[in-house]
Amino acid sequence: MGKRDWSKSFSKFLLIVLFASVAINASQARKIRSLVDSPISGRSRVGEVATPIIGVGRDGQPVSIDFIGGQATVLYFFSPTCESCERNWDSVKALAHASEGKFRLIGITAKSDFATFAQQRGLDFELVGSISASAQAAFGLGGTPQTLVVSSQGRISHEWIGTFDGRRKQAIERFFEVELPGVRPATDTPERR
Repeated sequence: MGKRDWSKSFSKFLLIVLFASVAINASQARKIRSLVDSPISGRSRVGEVATPIIGVGRDGQPVSIDFIGGQATVLYFFSPTCESCERNWDSVKALAHASEGKFRLIGITAKSDFATFAQQRGLDFELVGSISASAQAAFGLGGTPQTLVVSSQGRISHEWIGTFDGRRKQAIERFFEVELPGVRPATDTPERR
């Protein structure tokens, strides 16, 4: 093989490597874009039948949430120790005030001691705690916050996971026809004020 043949072969090799590199980069860029606003659990619950939820109310009394009939229900799954949930509270309260007559908003947590937490943050909408591990699994809770809309027919129609910012905020505002104040900065919690 002469020098010229070797040079042609090497050029072809470099061209193949360049095309492979571009293809890999394009594939990785698509994967990264798909991760933005994607569900934490990796699996959407939209279209599934919502499992009834049994828990306790602020007053410690048993509560059962059924989704058939009546108006649509918005479930906001949160944890009192979740930083992203903390950043959403102003927007969740705005949704609660916009819900009158349109839908039922319920804050849901696995924790049992949430009444003081709710009072400190001025959460005046319906809250249910102590939901079972089976209910958490049925709704695919991989983390909080998670917001689901359940139709009056009992099916999950919409799902948003994470803070109400960026495209998620825009989608929520369009769906509920409300303007949200946006998320608090990460360090702006009632304990730190």
